[in-house]
Amino acid sequence: MCRFIHQTDLVMENQQLANAKRRRQLIFAREYRGLSQTELAKRVAGLSQSNLSRFEQLGGSLSETVLRRVMDVLEFPFEFLGIEIENNPESKHYRKKSRIGAKDKAKIDKFVAVATYVFDNILDEFDAPPFNFYYLNAEDGISPEEVARQTRRTCRIGSGAIRNICNLLERNGVFVYFWDCEYEDFDGVSLVSDKGNHIIVVNKNMPNDRIRFSLAHELGHLIMHNSMFVVLEARDKEKEANQFAAEFLMPEREIGSSLLNVRLSALPLLKQMWLTSMSSLIMRAKTLGKIDSDRYRMLMTEMSRRRWRTNEPIQVELDRPTYLADAENMLQDDFNLDYTEQAKMLALPVDILRTIFQEKTTPKILKPVFWATR
Repeated sequence: MCRFIHQTDLVMENQQLANAKRRRQLIFAREYRGLSQTELAKRVAGLSQSNLSRFEQLGGSLSETVLRRVMDVLEFPFEFLGIEIENNPESKHYRKKSRIGAKDKAKIDKFVAVATYVFDNILDEFDAPPFNFYYLNAEDGISPEEVARQTRRTCRIGSGAIRNICNLLERNGVFVYFWDCEYEDFDGVSLVSDKGNHIIVVNKNMPNDRIRFSLAHELGHLIMHNSMFVVLEARDKEKEANQFAAEFLMPEREIGSSLLNVRLSALPLLKQMWLTSMSSLIMRAKTLGKIDSDRYRMLMTEMSRRRWRTNEPIQVELDRPTYLADAENMLQDDFNLDYTEQAKMLALPVDILRTIFQEKTTPKILKPVFWATR
């Protein structure tokens, strides 16, 4: 009798977990499509806003028939309710997060989460490079600048500018995605996925110098601000990531003398040399004590007068990330898995895959492990 009661409790517990997953996934799909509860309920026969609200708040249930109607309206496959898209928002590090409104940030979170779910499944199928950067904790008396110097040594970067930053990141196990993003205040986000992949998403519509700084900034987060360490709330993680990025891209030992009492006329050449923005070079000069506050204000005022704060002259070179796009191309071109087939395997709408993979690049050789052989 006790065994029967225990088994019954286990079945009920499993059912509760399954229902909780369905609720999370339905909320995800609804918010991804940008619909409120009221808007969705109006489009689904036999569904009221109050019933939908009770379902989402764990206090009610919906029949499978109604759930199928809901998913049809949302244009998500019914099987989507059975998968799990988690990616804890607390594990993400946003650049310029404070300037992003709550509604826009929620949309960004949804896109990044579903894109990461896709990337996780794609990376599972190939011999992806492991994460080769060392985690270093700024709590241990090591400055973000020293973390950057050690990272440069670990990567054997040598002297001078980092020219192929995307290639550097991807061959060391940080996968980069350039998002054709409509949110001007979104620069980038870094995260460790549910499957342990290190991913950086950046806004591809920014100037190249800003993309490069964002990539370095997000790498700083991945190295210094991760679950390996207890990161105190009092620490300014954004400031630390900026300090890391500045030293990583513009090492004090090499650039310092060039910034002493720097003139505006020297900045275009320095920008071409270091592949960083003129504004970043001015800030670097101030941080390193190579110019005083008065000269800093004068330079920035002149930048504003010439409207260079928003549109600097000279576009710097930037390599492009390739790994994720190459893997996707191989699935399509070599194994005949088009978006429709992949969407079925992933329990996702086809339009999400089309949105994620906006462009195709020339495939390179990768080592497949999975989909085509199953």
